[in-house]
Amino acid sequence: MEADERGSNWRTISSRSIHRDQWIHLRADDCLTPRGQEIAPYYVLEFRHFVHVIAIEETGKLVMVRQYRHGVESNSLELPGGVVDEEESEARETAARELSEETGYVKWTPCVGPRGLGLKV
Repeated sequence: MEADERGSNWRTISSRSIHRDQWIHLRADDCLTPRGQEIAPYYVLEFRHFVHVIAIEETGKLVMVRQYRHGVESNSLELPGGVVDEEESEARETAARELSEETGYVKWTPCVGPRGLGLKV
């Protein structure tokens, strides 16, 4: 991408759904750049809103969970988190639910740092 093209808008000529289920929607867009270059297809993956929780124990240890991930056919060490349920109005609700479900921590204190919201457990 050339410097003068950054921040400019592509125009979508057409869009078609490739796959949709409860987790993802994959679509293929045919696009035109401001310089007239056609990009087709340009794949767009849409998914539900989700949260990751940065939870730190009083000892300063980061809380992580080990979960099986089929894509890599192995367990993965990761932050607790998950998708926002429709009835949840704030990410904070989802964070508390996911932290409890995945780690058992139910008592936490939100703390805001330079990079966003964290949780002390």
